[in-house]
Amino acid sequence: MHSTKLIMRFFKKSTGSSSDKVRRSRKGCVAIYVGEEAKRYEVPVKYLSFPVFRELLIQEHDDGGYFDSKNDGPLKISCCTTTTFDQLLKISAQNTRSS
Repeated sequence: MHSTKLIMRFFKKSTGSSSDKVRRSRKGCVAIYVGEEAKRYEVPVKYLSFPVFRELLIQEHDDGGYFDSKNDGPLKISCCTTTTFDQLLKISAQNTRSS
């Protein structure tokens, strides 16, 4: 499946829940739960187009993660540690400001 289609499918599922228990993300962001501890991050949607984020989503899909057709839950990236994800967010923020 094309990476853009994966990202859009992922975004639609992560924002489409009507449950009262679901915490809403800030406008322009998507919630992603990262690592074994499932730490919640609010990631700007524009970051999802960056190659490193696309690769994480594809890797999660390939590992049988979030994109499993039986899973309607939140966006999860378990193939990455929170420490690594923090670094990716920092680099992404710096690259966005310098553009």
